[in-house]
Amino acid sequence: MRENSLRQLIIFLIVVLIACPALLTAQSTNTPISDNGFRIFNFGDSVEQYGSDICIWDPVENIIRYKYCGNDTSMCKIGDIRFDDVVLCFNGENRLFSINFSLYMSQKTALKEFTKLQNVLYEKMLVYLVSMYGRDYENTSDKESVSKTWTKKSMIIKLAMFGGGNNYWCRFGISFRKNFNEADQ
Repeated sequence: MRENSLRQLIIFLIVVLIACPALLTAQSTNTPISDNGFRIFNFGDSVEQYGSDICIWDPVENIIRYKYCGNDTSMCKIGDIRFDDVVLCFNGENRLFSINFSLYMSQKTALKEFTKLQNVLYEKMLVYLVSMYGRDYENTSDKESVSKTWTKKSMIIKLAMFGGGNNYWCRFGISFRKNFNEADQ
C-alpha cells in the first residue's frame, strides 16, 4: 500500500512538472532577483517614485546616487547576506539604471582568519549569483581586487571584492546595471 502511494506521488509530481514548464525556466534578467530590493526597485523608475525611502548620497557628473534609507531592512539582503548599503543610481534622464549593494569589513581577528572569512563571504556571494546567472562570467583580478562580471542581454551584473591597508579592510560589492541604449534598440 505504501509503495503504491509513493508511486502515485511521483507520477503526480512528474505530471505537474510537465504541465507547468514555467516552473523549470531560469529567472528573467528583466527582473533579476525576487528576494531582495528588486521587489520595489525597477530599472527605469524615476527618483520621485521612492519618496522618503531614499536620500541623496553622492552626485557624480550626470549620475545622481541615492542611498536606500527606508525602514524595510530586507532590501539590504541578497540571499542570506546582509549588506551595509544599497545605492541607487539615476541617469540624466531621471531613470534608475544601477542598483549597488556593498559590505565593508575590517580586520578584528588575526590576518589568517580575516582572509578566510573574506573568502567564505565572497564564495557565498559567488554561489548565489552563479545560481541566478550561471557560470558564464568574466574574471578580473589584480593585486588588490577580484571580480566576476556577467553580461545578460542589456544587464551587467558584477561581484567584486577589494581590500586595502595591508589587508586590514575589505569591501564587497554587487552591482546590477541596465544599459538602456541596448535595451531600447
